[in-house]
Amino acid sequence: KVFVYGIFCDPATRRSILGRDIETGFFELSGYGLGIHRSCGFKTIYKDDNESVMGQTFEATPEDLLVMDKVEGVESGLYRRVEEQGVIFYLE
Repeated sequence: KVFVYGIFCDPATRRSILGRDIETGFFELSGYGLGIHRSCGFKTIYKDDNESVMGQTFEATPEDLLVMDKVEGVESGLYRRVEEQGVIFYLE
């Protein structure tokens, strides 16, 4: 499962980027807070044991993750993919 908290929460955006409708569920990622990325001004999450971030999860295929890596700028170092608490998410 992948955890999303930004643009991928919007069904139309998700469909446009991933090419299909995807059913989501709600998820609370504990131990993280929501803020603004230092480099680009987009939403980002950061480690904070006293906070949590509400978002959505969905079953992502390996192909979905490759597309999401491109959108999130993983190759350029903007975000990195992390797996924790049973979900994959993107972190500054």
